[in-house]
Parts: sequence; structure tokens; C-alpha cells
Amino acid sequence: MVDKIFVGHIAGEGKASLTAVGASSQIILLTLTVLLTTLIGTIIIILRYIGAGEHEEASHYSAQSLLASLSVGVAVGLLWYFGGGRIFQLFGASPFVSDLGIRYLRILGLFCPIIVINFMATGLLRFSGDTFKSMCVNVTVVAINLFGDYVLIYGHWGFPKMGVAGAALAAGIGNSVGFVISLSFLFSGKALIKLSPRHFTDFRFSTFRRIMGKGIPTTTDQLVTTSANLVIVGYTMRLGQDAAVAHQAIISFGWISVMFYHGVGVAAAALTGKRLGAKKEEMAERAGYVAWSFSMIFAVVFGGILFFCSKHIMRIFLPTTDTGNIEAIRLGARCLKIVAFIQIPKAINIVFASSLRGAGDVRWLLFVNIIGTMTGEIILAHTLGFGIMMTSGLVKFGLAGIWIGSGIGETIRSTMNYQRYRSGRWKSISV
Repeated sequence: MVDKIFVGHIAGEGKASLTAVGASSQIILLTLTVLLTTLIGTIIIILRYIGAGEHEEASHYSAQSLLASLSVGVAVGLLWYFGGGRIFQLFGASPFVSDLGIRYLRILGLFCPIIVINFMATGLLRFSGDTFKSMCVNVTVVAINLFGDYVLIYGHWGFPKMGVAGAALAAGIGNSVGFVISLSFLFSGKALIKLSPRHFTDFRFSTFRRIMGKGIPTTTDQLVTTSANLVIVGYTMRLGQDAAVAHQAIISFGWISVMFYHGVGVAAAALTGKRLGAKKEEMAERAGYVAWSFSMIFAVVFGGILFFCSKHIMRIFLPTTDTGNIEAIRLGARCLKIVAFIQIPKAINIVFASSLRGAGDVRWLLFVNIIGTMTGEIILAHTLGFGIMMTSGLVKFGLAGIWIGSGIGETIRSTMNYQRYRSGRWKSISV
């Protein structure tokens, strides 16, 4: 989010830079989704082992997933470096936005193997229950990233003024430091997952088959989500640069709530998996409902902030000193009021989906996501955004219509996942 705030204030190219970095972020999320095959597949399995007290098997699966992530990191890095131009052509972005986005992706492509392994290592710490250690890693990464943004984007303190490229370089340096810290935790013997060299040399095909069995449905699930997000980005670019830049600002600020729901969801998933491994089904169910209660309180408070402070939020990303930002601020402020009402179904969906994922109910989540995404983000967002033929003629809601469609999709997913959790069928799933 702060990356986008910084680049949005670059004199003369703020809107283009914010659009480029925002679109690049969606590309990064899409390609990194492949890693969820190994991460989530591993997590579902090791949570049961940790709950049953079998820590050696948990460490074995963790080490093998890190090895698999290294090859993925190299492949993804090559895609970012050499494929960025083609991807931005598919978006229909302007040549200037494409040039900025390609520059951003190429620099991150050089750091990609390190970024990927750090992503996996912190994920293993977080989902296994070592959330304080994973927080330390990410706080360090973010602090370095913010300092790098300040000095490299604008050229302060004798550093060169690099613009968008500076934001990418800052992210790469921050993740490199995080990579060292996260691996040191895993090899220290003080984390719940205790790695040693022997865990990396004990290669078994059965390990990867089991990881893939649980991970592939989750990856497909997330690919549906991130692909839909890319489609939405394409929709907003078709509506013009004001709509595109407003959309990126909304997404960026909205990540505050998403991270809270995901954080509580991770805790629920970890407790659910461990307690099912220990044969404590009632305690596993209680974790999901407690997490839901916390998230609902936050959803109401955060939704109120979005509704009543919408214009102020947009001005964080787009300075009012530039008169060319007035329309983007107006569009974004109106849509933030819609996003305020989406917070409750989003909280319900993320928390209960996380709990179901911790139990291994991944095929159900894939089914729900396909239904909700196709209905909301793909069909209704396009229909409401670009027009409905009525007796009075073509009626279209623009960016607001796209967000209304997304809200309906979120409501469908939250309703289905809540009913699934209430049914209790997830308690008997074997992993």
C-alpha cells in the first residue's frame, strides 16, 4: 500500500505510476499463486502432525516444500523478467503505463527466487503457529522497504531518483533480508518446525504426491480469484485512467481489512488443524466461531471508516494539488462507500474459508469460489459496469457497478462457506 502511496505522488506521472504498480501487483499475485500448491498442501498436513506430536514428519514435509519452491521461484522470475511486455499488452494499458510496469516487474524478477523462498518460509512459520516469528520477519521487510521507497523513489540523501524502479528495488532488498531471518528461525531449533540438512536430502515421491493432493485444489481456487482480479483490472482500464487509478487506490487501502481477516483466519486454520490432529473436534469448531466474532467487530469499525472518510482516504494516494486527480478522487470516494458494505460478507467468507482450509476441505472451497467469482466478478461486474439494456436505454454504473458485482460475489461465497461450516462435515475429512 505504501509503495502505491509513494509512486502516486511522483510529480508528473503519479497516476500512471500508481496504475502500473497496481497492475504489476496483480500479476505478481497471480504467478505466486502457484506456490500455494506446496505451501497450503504442506500446511494442511503438518498441522495434523504437530497436533499429533509428530514433529519430525512435520519438518520433513516443510523442507521438501522449500526445495520445490526454489524451482518455482526461478521459473516465475523468468516469466516476470521476459513476459511483462506481453502481459501489459493483454491489459490494454497505455505505452507509458506498460513501460513503467515492465520496469517494475523486471527488477523484481531478479529477486524472485529469494522472494519466493521467503514467502514459503514465513508461511510455514505463520501457519504452524509461530506467528510472532513470522511477524518479526515481515516487520523487518516492510521497514526496509519503506526506507528504500523514500530514498530510492524520490532520490533523497544522495541516492539516485529511480521512481517506479526504486520501489521494486526496495522490495527486493527488503525480502532478501527477510529471507535470511526466516531461514535462520527455521534452522534455529527454537521454532515449531525444526529444520536440518537431513530433511532436505530425504526425498520421497510419496511426500510430493500427498502435498499436491491437498495443494492443487487450493492453487486452482486462488488462481480463480487472482485471474478474476486481473479481469477486473482490465475492466477498469477500459473505463479510463481515472477509474483504473481509483480502483488501485481502493484495493490498496482495502488490504488493511483483508490482512486483519486473513490474520485471524490463519489463527483459526492453525488451531483447527492442530485440534483435529489431537482428536479435539469441538475445540476445533470453537476456534472458527471465535475468529468470526473478532472479524465481525473489525468489519463494522473499518466499514464505518471507509464510508465516512472516503474522500480523505483517496487523497492519501492522489494529492489534491494536482487538479487532474479530482475525478479519480470522486470516483474512488463513491466506490469506497460500496466497499464499506462489503466488509461484513468479506469477513465471514475469509474466516470460515480459512477454518475449512485448515481442516482440509479444499475441494468445497474451490467449488464455492468458482460459483461466486463467475457470478459476481466476471458476469455481474461486467454487466453493471458497462451497461444493462432497459426500456429507457443503456444504463451503466461504471466503476461503482464493478464493485457492486464484486460485493454480490463475496456475499454468495460467505453464505455458502458459513453454511458448510455449520454443517460440521469438515470434521471427518482425512488428510
